[in-house]
Amino acid sequence: MNNQPFLQYHFSHQTKPPAVTPRMTLQVYIHRPMTQQSAIDFQLPIVTDNEGNLIETDYIDLMLGYHQINPEDSTMLIHEISEYVTEVLISSVLNTNFHIQITLTLTDNNPEATGRLDIDLIITDLEGTTRPPHMEERYNTCTVCFENFNNGKYICALSCGHQFHFQCIDEWLRTNISCPICRETDV
Repeated sequence: MNNQPFLQYHFSHQTKPPAVTPRMTLQVYIHRPMTQQSAIDFQLPIVTDNEGNLIETDYIDLMLGYHQINPEDSTMLIHEISEYVTEVLISSVLNTNFHIQITLTLTDNNPEATGRLDIDLIITDLEGTTRPPHMEERYNTCTVCFENFNNGKYICALSCGHQFHFQCIDEWLRTNISCPICRETDV
């Protein structure tokens, strides 16, 4: 049994030279060593009130949820981000014209995370390769919907070579990250 916690995190920050319009950003890195998912990297603006309290946390919550950080961890992280932002602002009170970048690095050991970003990228790539079926393919069958390719829908092929209606494989990949025929996961 693995006793490793699902979520580990740490903060760091850096200030950059004075700027005319200083800003604060939150850079988030998510690494999932127990999945084949690519590293996730995104940046968000940090908005605080006059007392340095983090406000407008809905977008942070939305992005953490999109990347499948569970809601309890997301709530805890938003609280921790708020505390860290306040500490950084208090410690840099004399440097109010600096850009401040806060970095949150997460290691998420949740093996159930499906890699939504990877799925979105795969589907975007597939969408760029869709085409009408060639004459010799028109009577082949899509193994997701069991209809012939001659029904006017565009088709595409996964990296394993199996072909499907684009709409069918799009829906399939959002719940099953593998080819419906050979179960290849490097789609």
